[in-house]
Amino acid sequence: AAGATYCVVANNRRMIRLFSLSGLQANVMSMPGDIVSVFADGPVFGVVYHAGYGAANQVLEVRTFDFASGKMLIESRICLSNEASLAWIGFTDEHAVATYDSEGIMRVFSPDFGGSWIPIFDASLERKGGENFWVFSVSMVSNELQCIVCADTKEPVVPSGSARPVVTAPPLHVPVVQTEEKLSNGERDMVRIRTVISQLDADVDKDLICDCELAHDKAALGVVKGLLEQNNPARAYEVVERIMTAKALEGALRIAHHFGISAVVERVEDLIAERQAIDSPDDMDAVNGDAGLTLENGEPNAGNPFVRGKAARNPFLSR
Repeated sequence: AAGATYCVVANNRRMIRLFSLSGLQANVMSMPGDIVSVFADGPVFGVVYHAGYGAANQVLEVRTFDFASGKMLIESRICLSNEASLAWIGFTDEHAVATYDSEGIMRVFSPDFGGSWIPIFDASLERKGGENFWVFSVSMVSNELQCIVCADTKEPVVPSGSARPVVTAPPLHVPVVQTEEKLSNGERDMVRIRTVISQLDADVDKDLICDCELAHDKAALGVVKGLLEQNNPARAYEVVERIMTAKALEGALRIAHHFGISAVVERVEDLIAERQAIDSPDDMDAVNGDAGLTLENGEPNAGNPFVRGKAARNPFLSR
């Protein structure tokens, strides 16, 4: 595998050799199991190796490293479908580690929840007949997987004459529970985009983070509108709490006003005030008083309907 300024070479003796572009042997290290694959993107490279051997299921682990600093960035057991093998591993366009197994499931590593694998694509929803997908690129932001369509083969065959491989770009598909198509699509986009944001560096990827937040909030507002149309204010407010930008919060407030649900209007107004207080710490005391979030006798103020207490009331329940 070739990175920005180095090459990674693996051998059958469980060793990884690192070479600079001039041929300098920068480092050599042993891995704890038989090496399956190496991959690289810019300054970061990864190694997949066997961490054990099961009767029907492979036990694989992945480690990623920063070549310049020599630091290990990720160490995680790889999630595979039952009795499946690893077909592809690499980085997404947003520099997240992604895997694709022989059952056609693609997963992306997320640092959330202590390190988890998020399923983002199921080839069975897109393939026809005996087709197989040979993956070579994936973009979470563009919401597409790029692959070569293989008819009755697992790998592309060498084209003859003027024939060219058939390339397709099916959309990603986070497997959320299907309730209503519009709502499920919005929730699916929210999960996908939040996974992207969790991978980005706030100091390096500011513009991309801003674009992702706007896309996330656009999907969230669609879900809020759909839930209020179904008279489900409690769930709608949960979605509002996940909104990232001030402009989108104002949009949620206008939607709540439009449907005339006073409980949601009040809570969104309080949420806006709380967010503004975070941006303006000097106004925190005043905002907390207005929002009913001060402490009395060590207990949450009764003005907060989402805190259990004798005087607390859920505004989403009918009287």
